[in-house]
Amino acid sequence: MDKPKNSRGMSKQAYDVKKYRNGGEGFIRWVEENVRFSIASPGSDVKVWLPVSEFPDSYKELWKHQQEHLIIPGLEVINGEFKYRLIIMMWPRGEGKSVLAKLITLWKFFCFPESSLILGANSLGQSRFHHFDEMIKTISNSPKLLMRIGANNLKQKQIELREKNGKVVSFIRPVSSFSGIYSGCSGYVFNEFHQASNFKFFTEIDSSMRGVKNGLGVIDTTVAPKHHILYRLYQTWLKGSDPYLFYSYRTISGKASELWNPAIDQKYLDSQKERLPFGEYERFFINSWSAGAERVFTDDMIEASNFIGIDKQVNVHPALMEIIESKNKLIRQEQKIIRRAADPELDEVKNPEIVSQLESQHAGRFEEMDRRLWAVSDVYELRDKMSGKPAMATADDLNKLSEVYDTEWAILAGMDRADPMKTRTAAKTIVVAVAKGLMGSRTNPFPVDEAEAPRYLYCLLHLANIEDHSVEAVQDTLIAIKTEFDGIDSFGTERWGAVDLVNWCDDSKISAHIYYPTYSRQRTMFTELFLAYKNGRFKTPPVWVRGNKEDDILKEEVGVFDHNPAATQGKFGSPEKREKYGRQDDCMFALGSAIYGGLSLGVETFRKRKGMKSFGFFYSDTGLTGRYH
Repeated sequence: MDKPKNSRGMSKQAYDVKKYRNGGEGFIRWVEENVRFSIASPGSDVKVWLPVSEFPDSYKELWKHQQEHLIIPGLEVINGEFKYRLIIMMWPRGEGKSVLAKLITLWKFFCFPESSLILGANSLGQSRFHHFDEMIKTISNSPKLLMRIGANNLKQKQIELREKNGKVVSFIRPVSSFSGIYSGCSGYVFNEFHQASNFKFFTEIDSSMRGVKNGLGVIDTTVAPKHHILYRLYQTWLKGSDPYLFYSYRTISGKASELWNPAIDQKYLDSQKERLPFGEYERFFINSWSAGAERVFTDDMIEASNFIGIDKQVNVHPALMEIIESKNKLIRQEQKIIRRAADPELDEVKNPEIVSQLESQHAGRFEEMDRRLWAVSDVYELRDKMSGKPAMATADDLNKLSEVYDTEWAILAGMDRADPMKTRTAAKTIVVAVAKGLMGSRTNPFPVDEAEAPRYLYCLLHLANIEDHSVEAVQDTLIAIKTEFDGIDSFGTERWGAVDLVNWCDDSKISAHIYYPTYSRQRTMFTELFLAYKNGRFKTPPVWVRGNKEDDILKEEVGVFDHNPAATQGKFGSPEKREKYGRQDDCMFALGSAIYGGLSLGVETFRKRKGMKSFGFFYSDTGLTGRYH
């Protein structure tokens, strides 16, 4: 006997969705019976649309992991109601969290009556790209879903489910943070929530489900800074104080074997570790809360830039970092103990003996660590020892570095010029000189293994604060650098404030790279600078130019330097730069400009810098431009 048909010619059984509403088990059944996925077969780059039953075994394992960690516990139903009203998936990149969020939304759309579902993100384009467009593709390539809805209801602005009289009974709609409150929505998805800077949109959508039966919100994200609402929600989950919140959080140590995604192997992970700047690898793949911090450069990375290596050896960066991290961990432990022993009202240690006991217990360990560390200042300094004033390194210092690293050098200069008319901020005009080399290239300039890109070394030779912001003072500083190091190979700076220097650079035989500061250019320059810091390829002794809050202006600026790709402007820089006495980012932009201007310079341009013999020293009143000969 034929099964009864509806007005569209579909069997009644196809409309029997009650079997799919039984929480996680019902969701799994709905997915496996109705949905197809774009999957590449093992050994093939061509993707085909397959049901779960035809998955390669490795992808079936991924599906089982998702069931275990989120689907079964997170979609639990009690007496016909969802146990949880907000599900947060905070998993490493590539674990299928966006796909799973998409599937949960489609499940609600097809299986629960009168569903008003919102796709939210930090921008309308982001919500369309990450979820809406992918839902359209999934429905279009899943015959049962397409038959149920009809191709005409896959519209540009929303996906609709209609009754036979044409009335829209359910919809899925992408929105932006400017769309306002959607009263009575029965579900939402929020993508890339870690980038959200305004949480009002989330709270408005979440509160719109108040009183709605089986309302369900889903967030898929990676880690965020600890001041972000995600961390507060995570703490709420750990405490168990919100009965309607389910939080699934995973972090790994960096081994591909810990990931579910069969397409990610160790070779790919290692490649991403080298390629991704600004802590993005740790944030996206390791997914640890510490990686969600807004700071780009960690304290350990910054401190390591002041050391050449350990035990008078170079190219031992992992061992160097191990000592620095151990030392700083010990210091943090001491500080924690001392804070606990302090009087909260007087901010004084009630038992001073604790401090002396800690010092005596750890003295030997600190002495051993300090003895092994090889400081850059043991080779050269950026101050004159007689006057104590800031000073440029010398050609002799650079020759010492040549012996240490077995390389010759290119000399890069860079500038970040402040507007002297802007007196409400603490912006400065900074000029820097950097030596660019390649370890071992003096002995072997063209190594046999050319599979990897050269990992260039950068040594800071000079950092000058031009207090009057004048072109003349900038030129004087560049002349001093050029004279000391037998030429300047490149000079990089933003277009603003550099027009008067173009002809001068041409006359001085300095290759000028004057650029407009687009995001892509800034990302290129700061990626190279970040990787140099991270991998121990940027070296500098302490800088004796005072910042707004610290004695070392470079440490001050690199310590607060931020990368916020979601910002409309100022994607790189200091979050305090608009404050009158805030930490600035002028040194960072001067350094980035110097490195960007010299990106194309390689071993073939490196040479010994002869310099000139000194017959005395001259210091300007501000002590900023170093040595004149």
